[in-house]
Amino acid sequence: MTHSISSELSQNGTVLVDQNTGWIKNQNVSVKTTQTESLSDGKQTQTMKSSTTSTVIVNPQNK
Repeated sequence: MTHSISSELSQNGTVLVDQNTGWIKNQNVSVKTTQTESLSDGKQTQTMKSSTTSTVIVNPQNK
């Protein structure tokens, strides 16, 4: 019996920082995680794939 898991992550977005104060003016960042899990007995293989996307937004009115 063989069991394997793999994960992949990608991140995309922007962060705007006030140069005078160092505070975040606006942030919009998305992270996508994909996980693949396989189970095999040597004769047959079963695979499950799941994806999750999370988004963090700070001060959406300030662009």
